[in-house]
Amino acid sequence: MNGLEYLRSLNQHSIKPGLERITEILHALGDPHLEIKTAVIAGTNGKTSTSAMLAEILFRAGFSTGLYTSPHLVRVGERIKINGNDIEDRNLNELIERVHGICKNKNIRPSYFELLTAAAFIFFKEQEVDFAVLETGMGGRWDAVNTARPLVCAITNISIDHTQHLGNTKEKIAAEKAGIAKHGIPLITGARDATLAVIEKICAEKKSPILKNREDFKCTENNGGFSYSGKVWEIENIIPAMRGRFQVSNAAIALACAETIATRGFDIPPEKAKEAIEKVRVGARMEYVRKNPPLIIDGAHNTESARRLAETIAENHPYERFVFIVAMSDDKNHAEFLRMIKPVCSRLILTRSKSGRSADAAKLLKFAPEGIEVETADNPEEALKKAEETSLPLCVTGSLFFAGEVRNLVL
Repeated sequence: MNGLEYLRSLNQHSIKPGLERITEILHALGDPHLEIKTAVIAGTNGKTSTSAMLAEILFRAGFSTGLYTSPHLVRVGERIKINGNDIEDRNLNELIERVHGICKNKNIRPSYFELLTAAAFIFFKEQEVDFAVLETGMGGRWDAVNTARPLVCAITNISIDHTQHLGNTKEKIAAEKAGIAKHGIPLITGARDATLAVIEKICAEKKSPILKNREDFKCTENNGGFSYSGKVWEIENIIPAMRGRFQVSNAAIALACAETIATRGFDIPPEKAKEAIEKVRVGARMEYVRKNPPLIIDGAHNTESARRLAETIAENHPYERFVFIVAMSDDKNHAEFLRMIKPVCSRLILTRSKSGRSADAAKLLKFAPEGIEVETADNPEEALKKAEETSLPLCVTGSLFFAGEVRNLVL
């Protein structure tokens, strides 16, 4: 089998804690991760949006910029970009084959994510990018991208998710994600309260300077946009391309990262940063694939992201309630997710995605809130058909994998 076929043979949801395998693989490849200027972005929600914003800022400032995110929506090549362009399948196939060859020679059995991370590092090095923005896959401490030596790190926020791997409290999750902190490397965060205290303690132990949203930098909302105030930068009237108050928080983290990099001697004009935030979009993040009636696809997949989604829909459509098509992974808090979207939901259609982790619609039905019409569908196609018959505003959500499936059907 070729490289991409081998990659598809692996379970992309398999988690193998530890940095030993990826470190050995990268060393055999010449340690490409140590030859790239990087930024590492962790957090429960908003990692991809924040990473994309920072990459766009660096690109518009004139730097060749790599971006590594996960998961993908349709094509695995979406995870590895340079200057906004996905890696081509032939290039990714060749890189995977090279990494796989190293693994076979050394009798290493990498995870799906480790294999892709190694391929991304090689690609960015060989394409001679000026910077690479790296999103952690899930945690931080044992994440494959944590092998990098970044110029700046960030933790967007902390909420409950992936408890079987990261811990069952916000504090435990914060400790895992704060594992990206490095000696002398600034760490920027939007975390608050008890989780912030955990991150501050770990940063103090590692002598990593910490910059906190609302204290060391902040965004002030005004007239449909916001203004940014940092250590040096003052940027007025930014109108973000992506909707939602939570995107303002993501933009604050991205701008603080860019400003921190600029203080290291890199020429990043604030006006280019503003331009980037006003242009960059990420698929399946409050994405309007149709405006009349609205059809929104959003990858919300945990309680906090569901709350933010409902809040954003309420702000943008105060007089409308939506039909929701929902499919979720089996390990999520289904009751709380559905409870969060209830205030903006008139009808609920529950289904399942093709992902092996997807919960059955019958299981989701047990957690459906009272007071709204609920039905099930065997698959996304049937769910869409049922929803479109209503001619009402529609939102598809519950999982990034599911969002990708439906996006592929309607676009």
